[in-house]
Amino acid sequence: MNDKNTRLCSRCKNAGHDKRTCTWIDVSKYVTVIKNFICTSDSRLNFLKTQIKEMTESLPNVRVIVNYNTDENAKIVEKLYRKSVDNLDFRINLEKESWAKQTIELISSVDTPYIMYACEDTVWRGSAEDWSDVINEAIVGKEVDFLLLGKIGKYSQRVEKLANSDMIGEYVVFYNSENAPSNVYSVDCFQKKDIFVDRLKEYIDEYGDHSAPNWFERYYSGRHDRSRGMTSLNLSCAIPKNIIRDEYHADDDREFRW
Repeated sequence: MNDKNTRLCSRCKNAGHDKRTCTWIDVSKYVTVIKNFICTSDSRLNFLKTQIKEMTESLPNVRVIVNYNTDENAKIVEKLYRKSVDNLDFRINLEKESWAKQTIELISSVDTPYIMYACEDTVWRGSAEDWSDVINEAIVGKEVDFLLLGKIGKYSQRVEKLANSDMIGEYVVFYNSENAPSNVYSVDCFQKKDIFVDRLKEYIDEYGDHSAPNWFERYYSGRHDRSRGMTSLNLSCAIPKNIIRDEYHADDDREFRW
């Protein structure tokens, strides 16, 4: 069939437009995805099976570095990733209470300026071009320190209401961290890797290490000390205007709680 509406664009591999008008860029030059997680419940495993391919379609060619932190389902999870991700570094490190230390080790292997920490509840939405447009405007164009991807639907509206017109881009809204929509330093983001490493080292020195990113977010939430929260930092930030990433919580099924 030669219907142009069903033909794939040779740049972004999406249907319905001509490559001459496609704005997709090769984001693999700028960002790396890292994951450091476990997957021990059936519902989580079933969810993971649906999302790995979605990740590769949203961020084609991007390098993915995974540490899996339990024997349970390890062979199944590794097989899922190896089946779908071409540019993959898959590791199994079973050391407990060392999430931050292990994450620093993963980042040490990254050769791009930015990382995305992908939590186990990430729902990938948006096309490769959607993700590319956001990364191109915020990271390539403005070199922001921090591109928030958590609770986009809620926080993007809050940021946009406070933003001056010159802070509202085509695909993202820009802001300084002192005006962050939440005082939590969320791991659900793109961020400059050196900034994340500094935060992780401080977390280990001041709080010790724990088994999940939830504890990191708790430490940097400003809940007990506002000087540690996001609004105390001087970071250039952005958030997508449209929901390109979401969170999965079926029946409050979470691997970790705090």
